[in-house]
Amino acid sequence: MIDITAYDVIERRRRLDFGTGVNMAFAPVTFRERGFPDRIDDYAELPQFTENMNLLAGPNPWLEAMRVTMLEAAILNNVNAAVLDFNARACGKRIAPLSSSATMLPLLRFLTAFADRFHDGRLNVLEIGPGAGYLGLMLAQAGHRYVATDATQSFYIWQNALWEHVMPGAVTETAFDDAPPTTLKTHITHLPWWHFAKLRDGFDWNIDVVVSKAVLAETHSFFQRFLFRLSELLLRGDRPKAFVFDGVGAQTHGNRADIHRLLLDYGYHALNAPELVTKGLDRRLNSRIDVYAPRGSLLHAHGSAEIERERLPDILQGITPNTPLSDGDDTVHSIGQVLDIDPDVAYPDYEFFEFLGTRTAYSGRK
Repeated sequence: MIDITAYDVIERRRRLDFGTGVNMAFAPVTFRERGFPDRIDDYAELPQFTENMNLLAGPNPWLEAMRVTMLEAAILNNVNAAVLDFNARACGKRIAPLSSSATMLPLLRFLTAFADRFHDGRLNVLEIGPGAGYLGLMLAQAGHRYVATDATQSFYIWQNALWEHVMPGAVTETAFDDAPPTTLKTHITHLPWWHFAKLRDGFDWNIDVVVSKAVLAETHSFFQRFLFRLSELLLRGDRPKAFVFDGVGAQTHGNRADIHRLLLDYGYHALNAPELVTKGLDRRLNSRIDVYAPRGSLLHAHGSAEIERERLPDILQGITPNTPLSDGDDTVHSIGQVLDIDPDVAYPDYEFFEFLGTRTAYSGRK
């Protein structure tokens, strides 16, 4: 695991490389505004980051309504068991995720279909703000190359510790390197924000997809502009590339319409930008994933500058976040029927939210 003190020292030193603009751009602004623990001092604090998605709603809407195949159930149970083992061994606490791992399935479905259609089943994926890091685990374990960057110290420490525990030898950690690697040599490459801030041309990463989950509207407007400009450079090439996101997160620094307009300002075309009025659990369960193509890319001509696209272009037909992954058995079950998680290892805050009267706590397999 990364030494926390050493990380803090190098981060303070690296901040001196930039002016206020970059330091503002890469600050975890929404977390600080809302009191989320964006920094830690001790590894014992790590288990609190096990579950971070849809806390107020609780796990039950996902567990009861989302349908999965047995292959997807195996993927979820594998990730959840790995996290439980990590928390127990590294931190002495038996806690496993529920909704935070399940919410990654729609993106995994989309990326798998995109890979199968255009990239012989394997992608180079850059994720922005991976949070608990479960999508990265799923992608890396499926054989994809995965790059992740996060400006939040607490999450960065968690990601490094979890990934190195689950996939030893498959993680390239670059926080203490002078510069990021020019090529991707392992399944996971972990990039601190100060390296990401200096990326331009010259990195032979051949990124196929830039992806985020509930992040974009939580970031500073400077970062949004930097990301859209940089992604245009990283997604160059003669094969289909895409900028993909599943939700924009807490709308503290814009909303989906703002993100859409900014993408258009930077020359992107929408390949799939679903109606902006779909909200709440209905949108999350149906995962109306937004897909954009940067100018100069192969897919750009298939998109448009419309604010809503209800129909995928022909080139993307059949690539959907709503079709479960299958190994031949297409039988689907609710997640709650197939999840191997006992109530005694569920995230403790669910009892807190039950006390508040928002949702019931997890009670085990249905």
